[in-house]
Amino acid sequence: MTSRSRAVVLTVLLAAGCAPHAASTASTTHPATPPGEPDFTALVERFYGQVEAAHWVPAGAMLSGGARSGISDAQLAERYRDFSDADVNARETSGRTVAVTLTAPARGGRPARVVHERLHFAWNGDAWTIDVLTRR
Repeated sequence: MTSRSRAVVLTVLLAAGCAPHAASTASTTHPATPPGEPDFTALVERFYGQVEAAHWVPAGAMLSGGARSGISDAQLAERYRDFSDADVNARETSGRTVAVTLTAPARGGRPARVVHERLHFAWNGDAWTIDVLTRR
């Protein structure tokens, strides 16, 4: 093998992450720790913003794998079909839990509707996700 061909192979290996040290520095076995004092306000606003705009795939992507396995995009759409223009009031109740009140205005002969939800967040190693979404 010529020195030029060895350089090409080394470049390809480095680009592919196959260098000998790449495996030892990967952090796949040790996920990043969550931020110390998270503020879930932005996540709640983003989730219900996706719901309001009927963007079910991005809203569903904000759910953890476990929560996602329990609700399809169609079920998510059905759950929020009356809340496209709801007033959202959220407050953190404990470490990783947010209580939400959705108030849908009266329209089309239907009375106003109020629903209470509780969102519990979990850290997946990269980002916070909605792990439990319950309605009371």
